[in-house]
Amino acid sequence: MLLALGTFLAALPARGAMENVHNSGDCLTCHRDTPRFGIDTRKTVTFKGSPEDPALCLACHKPEEALHPVLVAAGSGPEGAQRSAYLPAGSSLAFDGKIICTTCHFIHATDGRSGLLRGFPGSPDPGYFPSWQAFCAECHGTNLAKRSPHRGGEPSCGYCHPAKPVAGQQEEVTSRGKDLCTLCHRIMQRTHFEDADPLGESVECANCHDPHGKSADSPSLLNARFLAAAKESVSVRPHFRKAFCFACHENTDDYALLLEDINELCNRCHASGKIPGNIHPLKKVPADITVPKGWPLTDGALTCLTCHEQGHEDQERVPKLLRGGPYGSTREPCWRCHDRNNFKVSDIHKDANEGRRCDFCHAGTPVAGKDTIKTVGFVSDPNLPCVTCHEEPHEHLSTHYGSPRQPPGGSIPPEMPLFKGERMMCATCHNPHEMEVSSFKLRGVSDGDSFCTQCHRFTQ
Repeated sequence: MLLALGTFLAALPARGAMENVHNSGDCLTCHRDTPRFGIDTRKTVTFKGSPEDPALCLACHKPEEALHPVLVAAGSGPEGAQRSAYLPAGSSLAFDGKIICTTCHFIHATDGRSGLLRGFPGSPDPGYFPSWQAFCAECHGTNLAKRSPHRGGEPSCGYCHPAKPVAGQQEEVTSRGKDLCTLCHRIMQRTHFEDADPLGESVECANCHDPHGKSADSPSLLNARFLAAAKESVSVRPHFRKAFCFACHENTDDYALLLEDINELCNRCHASGKIPGNIHPLKKVPADITVPKGWPLTDGALTCLTCHEQGHEDQERVPKLLRGGPYGSTREPCWRCHDRNNFKVSDIHKDANEGRRCDFCHAGTPVAGKDTIKTVGFVSDPNLPCVTCHEEPHEHLSTHYGSPRQPPGGSIPPEMPLFKGERMMCATCHNPHEMEVSSFKLRGVSDGDSFCTQCHRFTQ
């Protein structure tokens, strides 16, 4: 038999007390006579059988739901195990010194969270254990970190399976889905899945991880299906995620890159039109430009890594991975190489409409009446010229820049251009060739609220 630890023991963040069903059910399920509140004690209350016999709990709890052996001598586990002075072993003749259900569980806890484990909210000494790891370490000591169901070998099967698996046959697990995983890995926050799911399926641990995998073959036990999808996906954000080294590297032995050209490697995602892209021309550095020490060049030319860090786990997390950051403003890193006085123009929009300085934004002079957003070229990401002068973009940039989000009940009109036909940019809403400044160069209308309704459908 196994002792039910409760698969939600990791759910420690307080959301308010949860009702304990043991306090609201039929007392006669376990007791021979209804206990008299305020009168009966542990010595006078009666049970249907021995209160220390795990069989009493099996009237409601299935053996396959359990996650720890009972009726074994307390402190007799693997190396490092010890008998706890706080978690009570059995004391009656048949169960003396043995692990029983109430060794770990306080059945009448006032709070139903955390699997009714002793030392957690609602039980004696609430908050005695700050985490489930500390709870398990009470008996298993420092050896707990060395014990893993993923290490392989027959003894590991008992962590997840109620019986020894048979090759070729599908086996049941002690609990379903991610609840079993969170026993050790705790309840994952939504951020664990954000920017990390190339499959677009329901959130289940087994979608991405192989519990029978080997960490030497795949970091974080990511399964082959996930790895294959992630290498083709641009929705997986590998930066600061050790498990996603494979998104850029062939292996973790010498960290050989998937592509020799670092710009091509970065552009697999950043030139896809699905996420923010490169905003600077990648070419040889002119003689009058001095690149800061430590900002690497390749054959005298800029690469993505000239201005940006790789985003390895041991690096500081700064916005946009900009070297030397964080910076106080959008343009501040530009002045590490450029003289800001050279970027002062009278009115680039006026100049462009008069046929001058088109190369400030465009790769080649657009042909009036012929070129469109689909054929005109840009020196880099089309937003670069905008943020060069408009240092502090407005508050809506973060929600509108990137992949187009079709508003509920609305859509983006065809006359509002998208970069590469997919991604919103500054020029989607603002017309850089519009001369009326008071309208913020908004396309089509001068009133801001009326402009928004072109895409958004507001209801009372």
